[in-house]
Amino acid sequence: MAKARGVEVGDWSESGTFLRKPVSGWLHDDRDLMNSGITYKIHYLGCIEVKSSMRTLQYQTRIQVTKEAITRLAENAHRVAQNKKRKLPKMLQKLLGEIDAHWASEVNLSISVDSLKICAKSNREIMNHSLPSISFASGGDEATANCIGYVAKDPIHERACHVFECEDSQFVLTTIGQAFELRYKMYLLNPQSRLIGDWCCPCVCSHVHM
Repeated sequence: MAKARGVEVGDWSESGTFLRKPVSGWLHDDRDLMNSGITYKIHYLGCIEVKSSMRTLQYQTRIQVTKEAITRLAENAHRVAQNKKRKLPKMLQKLLGEIDAHWASEVNLSISVDSLKICAKSNREIMNHSLPSISFASGGDEATANCIGYVAKDPIHERACHVFECEDSQFVLTTIGQAFELRYKMYLLNPQSRLIGDWCCPCVCSHVHM
């Protein structure tokens, strides 16, 4: 399983674009992400339907949607107490749909330049989201600081935010950011490739918020 050095949140700009490597350097050797990837043992809480393309939303709205998705999955899994007095903007209520916690369990999340792959402890693959299918990733708020979520499209859930509980949430997010940046660098070396799919250049590194 992955072990990583610390990283400073200040290495990300307010817009979410990665400006430079963390002061301590990237967490992992690029070659590891280009091969089998980096694996974290974490808890999958499930996913929630996202009814609109994240690419059509303003950046701050993307953050709100992802953090609200994390909160709802954390409440559903009884990781945090449900706050019935919490008032949500109508826009957020319209953007999020039904929860699917069918696969909620301890899993292995493998991060590479190709995809984020979710496997059961038996190594049976549950889901595999290619990087171009992932539109946004973020950590939770203060109450769900040990959770992360990413929005991806797949044939089963269409567009959904997948939420995980993990002790090293910042390490996991930074590893995802490293995978995105490395894939974009690979694209720059071969612009004719389909490495970035439908990503909008040159903002490929703004998909991860920390």
